[in-house]
Amino acid sequence: MAEVIKHPRVLRKIQEELDSVVGQHRMVNESDLPHLNYLHCVVRETFRMHPADPSSNSVEEKTIKKVVCEEEND
Repeated sequence: MAEVIKHPRVLRKIQEELDSVVGQHRMVNESDLPHLNYLHCVVRETFRMHPADPSSNSVEEKTIKKVVCEEEND
């Protein structure tokens, strides 16, 4: 969630979505999750940028390696 803290606009949008779907007087329920689209996208992007498996490379690194390899073959 450090990525969200670094981007206040994203944090604000998540808070607005939570307020509109869940409200301010209760906790998030599992039944709320399908309605929290922006939060879902932020979580997926965070996992893409920082994979749970430290031995795997991020999508960015794989893309960069592929481009470098393709340029070397030309």
